[in-house]
Amino acid sequence: MRTLNDYPLRELKVIYQVLQLGIQTYPEVLDSVLHQDLFDYLRLQALKEGVDPSMPDEWQQWLGNMDPTAMA
Repeated sequence: MRTLNDYPLRELKVIYQVLQLGIQTYPEVLDSVLHQDLFDYLRLQALKEGVDPSMPDEWQQWLGNMDPTAMA
């Protein structure tokens, strides 16, 4: 079985953002272990790169500012 370390960071960022987009429709995502594990992993990666995840602008820029309309 793979761990989050085995996946490209860019893919994990996109998957996290897709989960975030679905929270209004599926609020139970917020309570999922997978969502929390992914957030924790990305938060640690951001910190290693000198990004402060508690700063929304820095966090979004680091994630890549995915445009939800581009997903349609």
